[in-house]
Amino acid sequence: MSSWCAAASLPLVHLGWAKDFWLPFDWYLQVEKNLPSTYFLIPFKHHAGDRAAGRHAKRRATSYDISDIPEWTATLIREARELAVHGIDSWHSRDRGREELRAIETATGRSDIGVRMHWLWNNENTFRELEEAGYAYDSTVGYNETIGYRAGTTQAYRPLGTRRLLELPLHVQDGAMFYRQRLDLTEPEAWRRCATLIGNANTFGGVLTILWHDRSHGPERFWGDFYARLLGELKSLDPWFATGGQVTNWFRQRREVVFEYPSAHGPDHLHVRYRGERVDPPLTLRVHCPNGPAEECHPVSGQACRTTDIPWTGESEVEFAQLLREVSNPPAQTHLALPSYP
Repeated sequence: MSSWCAAASLPLVHLGWAKDFWLPFDWYLQVEKNLPSTYFLIPFKHHAGDRAAGRHAKRRATSYDISDIPEWTATLIREARELAVHGIDSWHSRDRGREELRAIETATGRSDIGVRMHWLWNNENTFRELEEAGYAYDSTVGYNETIGYRAGTTQAYRPLGTRRLLELPLHVQDGAMFYRQRLDLTEPEAWRRCATLIGNANTFGGVLTILWHDRSHGPERFWGDFYARLLGELKSLDPWFATGGQVTNWFRQRREVVFEYPSAHGPDHLHVRYRGERVDPPLTLRVHCPNGPAEECHPVSGQACRTTDIPWTGESEVEFAQLLREVSNPPAQTHLALPSYP
């Protein structure tokens, strides 16, 4: 019934006499209140892509681009949201990639721009093309047909053949769960699948990247309530919500942490250091002490152990021996690890 009412009101929407029920920004700003997020915006409308082929290729072209919504881009920036490129041809051409990047760069005034390819198109050269185009990160590696770990990880990583570009893997996409041509899940089925991914992130660390499309809250999809419930569940776990740029910058800082021996006096003189801006949220230095209480077991190996977590912003150098003296008794059979999550 709601879809029929929306269809009946379309002439009034086009005349400007009724609110556009597909305009997503005010709805998302309300649902995501005080939560950082990233909006991937189309740089050029009416263009399916230089290499678009097949019977559905024309559907890849959109009827809007970022130049049509200047008031909303200003609002999003004011609300501390990140604007990134919803790429069309960046996946295969660095020159096209630079053009698409400039369209978003002009609107934001920023140069550290990320990208996710429209329809998740990519090939074996995509990472190099994106890096040469000047993108800071990509978030294309995910599934159109299902949800999960296409990249095999919850970590932001540097793809082979790149020097600076980081990949922020995609894990959950609305259309993959609910489209009839995809998984075609009921909401309870989709919730169970999402709960598994949330549980994995909560146990093993890393990121959980969620893609929700602009039209998904309204007719004809009506997937907005599920998204709001998903955010509510995540907020109850008190994670770090961040934009794609903030997440990849955090991982970039973590990659700059160095474990080194400043002298030749053995492993007790191991130091952990970092030279850069304060890391926020802090990294975690985790000390594992094997043979700990049986109830404290490693989640993967099952080995009984005691662990101590120490927040570290990187502002001071850490001496391994001193750290062990503070947290271990006795200090024998211990090792230091840098967990892969904030």
